[in-house]
Amino acid sequence: MGTGQDTSEVIDQLIEWVNNFVSEPSDDHLNHTPCPFALTALKMGNVVIHHTDSLESIYYIKMGDPEPGVHHLVLVPTNDMTAEDFAEFIHEQNEATFGWWVSAMHPDVRPNKGVWKAYPWDDIGLFLVQCLDELCEASASLATSGYYESVTDDYLDHIALREAKRNAWNEIESRCPFAHEEGEA
Repeated sequence: MGTGQDTSEVIDQLIEWVNNFVSEPSDDHLNHTPCPFALTALKMGNVVIHHTDSLESIYYIKMGDPEPGVHHLVLVPTNDMTAEDFAEFIHEQNEATFGWWVSAMHPDVRPNKGVWKAYPWDDIGLFLVQCLDELCEASASLATSGYYESVTDDYLDHIALREAKRNAWNEIESRCPFAHEEGEA
């Protein structure tokens, strides 16, 4: 891979991080888990992990239709990418969603608390590429549970932006004759 670390070792560290931090209740999340869906998706084999040298794999993922229930974690070295580069890349990807949503964490800007404090690498960025419909549905489900009670207004704005992007993409797809399954009218 050229990332300087053995892929199986990186995957093992990632799984350990998800088990011990991402899927455990946290004071930073009002005693909720940072991501209540992560461990189940991982255990069910619904997470595809890409340990790669470049962001190119994200373009390839987004070229396909989102497969229901499948999430992509892309681990990329940050040696040539600043946090600003990451932010710009994410913005560009989410401007043209193609039914996907990209979230990311650059190790230089991680909060020094909670799940990100325990993030195992200083030189690997994490990109999560998910089906936008499913992500919005999961967010709506969490909203009814009180999960978002303590989040900032900025985070709530982020959730609203995702929903707006989802609606815009679904509107585009509804007008596209190629969006229908073969054999449908």
